Amino acid sequence: MKKSENFANCIQNSFDIAFKQQSFIIFKDFNQIISSLNEESFEFEQTNKIIDSDLDSFFFYVRRNVANGLRKSKLASFRNLDLEEKCKFINSSFQNSALFKAIDKLKWHSNDLAAESCENLPIRTVWIPDFHDGPRVDLSSTLVYLGQNSILAGRKLYSSPYPDALKMSKITKQLSKYTSRYNTIHSPNLVDSDAKENYDFYKKSSDFKSVDIVICSFPAAFCEAFIPLNKTIIFNPAHRYNMGKCSQRKWLKFNENYEKLNKKSKLIVSAMSRYDLEYHTHFVDYKPLYRLFAYGGFYARGIKFNPIRDEILVGPSNGMGAGGKEILNSIRQQTSEFKFAKIREIYPRYSLEQLANHRAIVIFPYAVMSYSIIDFYISNIPIFVPSINLMNEYKMASDRTINSSLYCQKEKDFEDINPTGHGYFHHFSPNDNSDLAYRYWLAYADYFIWPHVTVFDSAKDLIHKLKATNFKQISDKMKLYNKIREASLLDNWCRILKKVEPIQPIPESFEKSLEYFNLKNIY
Repeated sequence: MKKSENFANCIQNSFDIAFKQQSFIIFKDFNQIISSLNEESFEFEQTNKIIDSDLDSFFFYVRRNVANGLRKSKLASFRNLDLEEKCKFINSSFQNSALFKAIDKLKWHSNDLAAESCENLPIRTVWIPDFHDGPRVDLSSTLVYLGQNSILAGRKLYSSPYPDALKMSKITKQLSKYTSRYNTIHSPNLVDSDAKENYDFYKKSSDFKSVDIVICSFPAAFCEAFIPLNKTIIFNPAHRYNMGKCSQRKWLKFNENYEKLNKKSKLIVSAMSRYDLEYHTHFVDYKPLYRLFAYGGFYARGIKFNPIRDEILVGPSNGMGAGGKEILNSIRQQTSEFKFAKIREIYPRYSLEQLANHRAIVIFPYAVMSYSIIDFYISNIPIFVPSINLMNEYKMASDRTINSSLYCQKEKDFEDINPTGHGYFHHFSPNDNSDLAYRYWLAYADYFIWPHVTVFDSAKDLIHKLKATNFKQISDKMKLYNKIREASLLDNWCRILKKVEPIQPIPESFEKSLEYFNLKNIY
């Protein structure tokens, strides 16, 4: 056998090993295998990039799907090995690990994880006061699938892009003035009288009487006013956990409330994306134990990839990130073989079934996580996205920091609570707009974490990859990976539901509740 064939076989074996391990631990807490990164030696390579060897692509695949980085610089002797020797060295390291042996011995499969965790599952009642369409339908449909009582308690009531999915949950009209007033990503100028009004209202609410859990995602800070009601609170940010905390005083007070809840075992912290999980750990100094990552599979059931239309879609549907228009114009100028069409040009209103009639979608992200991109992935539509380096040229995905124009940029008194940037887990602040920090943090975006997303470096590179891509094969791989995402999500939810105490009593007064939590005030 030729040496190149040996190397190719070794690379394939590497992918098999990596996929087996990542399917087991992708949503678990695996700090023990994460090294602190040295920004001088860390390489920001993208999968599918045409570079000197496939080994670098393999390294990136492992970095984004299994851990947070294999640092070549840590292996002094490693640099001197040829490609085949490097490959065998890595495979051997994986195969000799305790984790790999445990998985191999147990003959573990991702579906077994959820099945084991969800046995003898208690029924809990979960209050969802969010006003963002994505978390409302995603959280509620997942809970209904698990046989839980889901109550949608936000001001949007029955309004949703997926009204049929909402019908599976109870929608309450018993809304406090606080809930009705909180209708923007920025909290109004809240004071403790708002939290007291919320407490007084829901203490008497017949729908709230049976609630065990309150979960808030967009914004996560919405849940602060529910602290005095003594329910288990899940802070599960979909966009930056401190959204709306545009002064250092408000932000630090929010963190203090976190800690007081945690000391009373009333706090569960998760996140709806890997980016938001890592963002949280940078500022709070502990890693969430759970991963309720956005999924979409329970409101988007039965979507089949059926590419009967010629157009390559361009998204996201609600606007492209900076530089997207310029790059798209360059792509169109360089090819007549592919027809590119923005989603809203074809479908002013669309269904996921319609999108799945297209063979691929090119996205120019405005955010590190968005439900439109979640919907594309759960629909198994092959996704093409600019590389980190290309996105960095335009500072695409501006919706990633708390000090962006979408959030706190206009606030005169905004100040990062960690201006040095050095946290316990990360060397840069996510609010740092330098090239190095931007590239570092962007690597946690959903589309760089998920496998089977094709990355391109230029218009020419995209056209080349579109010509070479087997769209059906990629779609099939996405479908398999979505099964892992589902199993991991269900495992996390089932462990949470078993942990939560049923119907915790509401304290007799707002003041007594603050005293119980050792809080002088909420805001």
